[in-house]
Amino acid sequence: MSYRDGLPSSCTPLLERNTTGPYLDTARQADSYESASACSGYARRVRPALLLLAVFAAATVTACASAGGRTPIVFGITGGNALAYRVTIQPNGSVRVSRGWRVRKQILPAQVRHLRGEIQNAHLRTRMCTGALPDFATNYIRLGGRTVKMHGDCEARFTRVFDDLAAAVKLRVKR
Repeated sequence: MSYRDGLPSSCTPLLERNTTGPYLDTARQADSYESASACSGYARRVRPALLLLAVFAAATVTACASAGGRTPIVFGITGGNALAYRVTIQPNGSVRVSRGWRVRKQILPAQVRHLRGEIQNAHLRTRMCTGALPDFATNYIRLGGRTVKMHGDCEARFTRVFDDLAAAVKLRVKR
């Protein structure tokens, strides 16, 4: 008979001589005072810690799944003959812009959440508009790991969202 947590246990490890006879692949049934899981490999005091760890891991995965709320909104223009810029709006409302442009330094976090929802609900796609010349700049919006680009001016939803972003930060050229 082996001992587990200071109490006698009827759980016999595999290939250890059982008191009832020859080598057995399984142990005899647990006594009535032992739980059905008494023969498991973890001590009873370890099980609550493992359960707590599993709950914490599940919460972390859930938080990571909603990490989109913690990523910045980035938008701007690139390429073409226009002066390129990049505006970054952090989830806390702080705003940064590349050199040569002016923006508000801070917007409300509620406004950031509204803009984020507007981007997600617009179901934007990358488009290259017909008739757009190569020297036209390409507008882009990045949220999380997804970047949507628009070369030209043929998608009303993209233009609306882009204009709302620019208006929220009061984007203007530095003079």
